[in-house]
Amino acid sequence: RLQLAKNAQFAINLLSAHFPKGIAIATPSGGYNLWVRMPKHIDMKLFYEQCERICVRFTPGSTFSFSSAFDQYFRLVFADTFTPKRVEAIRQLGKHFS
Repeated sequence: RLQLAKNAQFAINLLSAHFPKGIAIATPSGGYNLWVRMPKHIDMKLFYEQCERICVRFTPGSTFSFSSAFDQYFRLVFADTFTPKRVEAIRQLGKHFS
């Protein structure tokens, strides 16, 4: 549990430092995921295309609803190890959209 809490905080800090201003991160009270809402001006189709190019895997929020209510959201699993390669890819992705 302690390692998961550390991973969650690391992911929050990483996203907060490198992603666009205006993101909203739901702090989990349990589980292995963070929910992140991107600002409305971000084209999520382009976001996921860039994710694919640099091998960052997020789950689109739209997969969890039949409506468009979660189109600006993605889910990040923080139970996985944050290798230097993964951290750098997330930084690059954030820089691309900041």
